[in-house]
Amino acid sequence: MQGRMLLGLLALVVFFGGIMGLFYLWDPNIDAELAATISIESEDDLGDLIYESLLEDPDINIYSDPEIDSMLLVIIDPLMENHDPSDFDFRFYILDDPLINAFAIPGGRIFVGRGLIELVNTQEEFLGVMGHEMGHVHHRHVIERLARELGMNVLLGLATGTDAILISDIGRSLLSTGFDRKSEKEADEYSLDLLVKCGIHPHHMATFFRRLNREKLSYNENLEFMMSHPHNNARIKTAMEYEVPVDFESVDLGDSWESFQSHLAKEPT
Repeated sequence: MQGRMLLGLLALVVFFGGIMGLFYLWDPNIDAELAATISIESEDDLGDLIYESLLEDPDINIYSDPEIDSMLLVIIDPLMENHDPSDFDFRFYILDDPLINAFAIPGGRIFVGRGLIELVNTQEEFLGVMGHEMGHVHHRHVIERLARELGMNVLLGLATGTDAILISDIGRSLLSTGFDRKSEKEADEYSLDLLVKCGIHPHHMATFFRRLNREKLSYNENLEFMMSHPHNNARIKTAMEYEVPVDFESVDLGDSWESFQSHLAKEPT
């Protein structure tokens, strides 16, 4: 009996020792270190290939209306005028997709679904969402995730464009997978900081997340921005508690948002 107890105790020690060993060996900075070995040029090249594969995908419809593109540039302008210098050229595209989604691909291209634009009430809220995606680009979260999931050799080989099928699969996966809690938190923080630089109070982000909760849209495992990493209530709390500068003054963005939504609603789907 005593021998059996000792064996059981030994098994527990080995089990928990192994778990602790894994935690000890795991380095939370390893993904960032992997991404840092990939040049900005290689990330841009991979982003170009993924973008081209999205254009050729019959299930993905990217708006190409010059008037919509011009209106979107006006909407996005506060972010472009106030973000920190970046190695990437931020470019924004609208998908004719009813899903409430936004995502970024390597190199700085950011996509937003028509469903999300219809849900958002104000330009301030929309800029908060776009700022979040810019945060993923700025922190190189997309390339980090791909480096972790595919491995460095495969990822660097993709930049040559030799595996069109895999590139297409990656493009589709970026539409429907999220990031870990650390990455989501960093993207939120980037967005909140950028909103303040634009003269937009962080409370607008809290309003958006409250609407997601009210509409029971706070979690969708298939949509990047809707992943609860962290949970929306925590994101609301962070936005509400964000300390704005003493001399902060809100900027009036005008009525561009309503005109933009109205024009998009008239477009055939």
